[in-house]
Amino acid sequence: MKQHRLAFVGVGGIADVHYLSVRSMPERAQLVAVCDSRLEAVQRRAKEWQVPGYTSFEKLLDEVEVDAVCLFLPHHLHAEFVEISAQHGKAVFLEKPIAGTLEHAQEIVEVVARYGMTLLVGNNGLFHPASERTVEFVRRGWLGRPLSGRGISAGWVTFSSWDFRLKKHDTGGGCWIDAGGHLVYLLREALGEADYVTGITANLSRREMEGEDHGLAVIRYKSGAVAELLVSYAQKFPGYRYAWPRNNTQKLEIYGDRGAIQYAALPEPCVKYFSELPEAMPEDWQGWLVYRPPEPFTAETTTVSSQQGLSTYEFGLNETRPRVGFVFQDVRLHGPRGQPKRMEITVRARATMPRRCSRRQQPARHQAIFTSSRP
Repeated sequence: MKQHRLAFVGVGGIADVHYLSVRSMPERAQLVAVCDSRLEAVQRRAKEWQVPGYTSFEKLLDEVEVDAVCLFLPHHLHAEFVEISAQHGKAVFLEKPIAGTLEHAQEIVEVVARYGMTLLVGNNGLFHPASERTVEFVRRGWLGRPLSGRGISAGWVTFSSWDFRLKKHDTGGGCWIDAGGHLVYLLREALGEADYVTGITANLSRREMEGEDHGLAVIRYKSGAVAELLVSYAQKFPGYRYAWPRNNTQKLEIYGDRGAIQYAALPEPCVKYFSELPEAMPEDWQGWLVYRPPEPFTAETTTVSSQQGLSTYEFGLNETRPRVGFVFQDVRLHGPRGQPKRMEITVRARATMPRRCSRRQQPARHQAIFTSSRP
């Protein structure tokens, strides 16, 4: 298999995670250049990673031979840099979300179609072993008919003065557009397509943010199931002064007419489930079954899910037919100023990139997916 030459555009904190991912598969990927508008950051990363550094993206593409670019940029720059990449014939790995606005997202869809390029939005939470097992459990029918879901992603985010998430224009909003996608795409995998969304957003305490610090959504799915999602960057609990993920909690619960599953992604991943179906539970078991993956979410081991996402992208580069490898779900807010706002969701593209997930395997028994142990 070919070793693909990658360039990182944007060298903030998330680049560390993806750099570890590249380092973990040297036979398949190699970082060959970095780019950022901040000269000091470029110089530091170029020295640290022993690659050329640039402050001009187009100059990098002109001078360095690369197969694909990894864009780790403020949301409002995604469409512009995707088009530049396409013009130079480069595939793109794009950090979530696809864009900050519906218009920019549609521009990206059109660029992909016009140039026939390969693009994958890095929804890395799909690739963590715990989330894969959660989706597998639902798809096997062990909940019976899914009825409802509940999700929360909350914590106290400490912003640097230059953090683009402080600016509504650069982010496309506030906490919802930045973090809500993780809950949305995980529930979509488990419950299917949504057909109605409503909700409210508010800035209750983080006045340094131009966008919202709370977002609450209620979703109805085409199957009839319903869900409620809460995202907040203004909640304090023990450890809130520490760096991610110790300052964050992320949980997902799904309930059906034959069972339930509870997935805690942060700060330590854990999956608990119960089912009335004999093929899903040991005989006469009335408690929760618990799965604790060996790979926790930390600043270092987030590489587990990010590596799988990047590996899927790299695998897709060997495909001869270009594809749009993302699902875009745009949330539009409507309503008078100061009044509760109605949100509408629009699905713009279906994921078609091949994925290497446990749900594509067929374990013979539930013990292959979960470890039976008392909580």
